[in-house]
Amino acid sequence: MCGHGKVEKSDDNDPLLQKYELQKNHWLRYIAVDFIPNKIQWQILVQLYQNKSLNLTDLTKKLQAKNRDDVSAVLKEMLEKKLIVKLNKSRKVQYSLSKNTKKTYFTFDSKLIGTADDIPRVTRKVVESYLKKGLFVTLALQKIEKDEDRTDLIAYSYDSEKSISVEIESISELLSHPEHAIYNMRKWKKMGFDLCHSWSTSEKLQEIYDKQIDDTENVKVFVV
Repeated sequence: MCGHGKVEKSDDNDPLLQKYELQKNHWLRYIAVDFIPNKIQWQILVQLYQNKSLNLTDLTKKLQAKNRDDVSAVLKEMLEKKLIVKLNKSRKVQYSLSKNTKKTYFTFDSKLIGTADDIPRVTRKVVESYLKKGLFVTLALQKIEKDEDRTDLIAYSYDSEKSISVEIESISELLSHPEHAIYNMRKWKKMGFDLCHSWSTSEKLQEIYDKQIDDTENVKVFVV
């Protein structure tokens, strides 16, 4: 199982380590839900979201886990947290997402990002892409202090342990205010993110990126 920001107990009072952890996890202040730090728990949630309900055997196969007892132990913990529920529809107990989990982690209201016609389609593409890759993804906190930076969505790679600021740019915004897209591809670092991904349906985004962005290793654009 994979955790995030694990600190050895004996070092809890180390001020330098505490400062490092605060800086490392600064991006979490922009998240609107409780982050799921455990990779296997998130994988289980995604599988149940994609398949509606699964039993222990099927979950173990889909997770490619070697030991079903380990998966069973994680499921027990998730039941206690009410992330999932049991469904006794057959001989084998089925597991499904709780209503609150569906609402919290798998409902993406694109109107909170913007009202342009192309925003919903891009949002769906973004979410599908990240979930398929096993990344944690959620809408970012939209209610923030005046003049404070914000992002549209937040993603996290459990394998690389890197946080991603996700920006969705509408065609109308790119044409009328390209400087906003440029700023969005530069602000992520001071917000504490490790990477920035910018998405749009317009090739204009790629043009802006090619002309204005130097950090092509940590900033990526996707035209869908």
